[in-house]
Amino acid sequence: MLLATEHVLEETFLEGVMHYGTMTGVQLDWPVLAGCLAGCLFSYWWMHIKRFNYLRLIIIGLAGVICYLLGFYFTVSGDIHISQLCLPMACRGFGYAVLSVTFLTCAEEIMSFQHFFQSLAVFQMLHMVMGGVIGAAIYTRGLKYFLPDNVARYGATIDNVSASRMSVDIPHYMETFMSQMTEISVKQIYGDGLLTPVFSSSCCSCCMMHRYGESSNRYRVGRKSEKWLPNPLVSRKKNDNREEKQTTTLCRKKFRESVVSAK
Repeated sequence: MLLATEHVLEETFLEGVMHYGTMTGVQLDWPVLAGCLAGCLFSYWWMHIKRFNYLRLIIIGLAGVICYLLGFYFTVSGDIHISQLCLPMACRGFGYAVLSVTFLTCAEEIMSFQHFFQSLAVFQMLHMVMGGVIGAAIYTRGLKYFLPDNVARYGATIDNVSASRMSVDIPHYMETFMSQMTEISVKQIYGDGLLTPVFSSSCCSCCMMHRYGESSNRYRVGRKSEKWLPNPLVSRKKNDNREEKQTTTLCRKKFRESVVSAK
């Protein structure tokens, strides 16, 4: 839902405020691609090389989304260059990739192979269909509310009397005025959209602190610090090592019994 801004707010800003065409806006897809690749590589390093827990990785993904929303909130203006939007777009791609990889990996580790594809279909339905449609509907509804409200607030002093006293071109002035109102409306929606990831990150942080306080000495991985919510790959490896030790002990016991019986 948070990433539905790509189809509503970004297009509104690029076309209504910056007056860019489709081919110019496509240039911003390259930073998004670079962010997605960086997010995938970072997730692989985090989960399979360092084997850290997944809850912190989710917080990092939400932090990427927060940086994207903050970047657009402070950058949205009709006077900027298109290159100034590259960093927020890269943060969006990074956060998207980290969250997607983390949730899919959790589903693969939790579900069995028979039910994995069902969970994958449900995840894609919620993520690609319901999330995108609901998010786009919310942003469109917000834009329809904020834009007339800002026009009514800032344009209250513009009437026939004040317009007749202006020594400027009224059509050009109104076009500039509507672009500025669109800019303000987009910035307001980006600011309101910041509340959701900030609240989610706060909830995850509170969950981390609560579980750390209850079971700080429960899970350990090598020389790493305490691990609540352990990595499923590490847990599976521990279970395999335990079963291997039990099998080895049982084989030794049978061998000793056979030697004693032979004597």
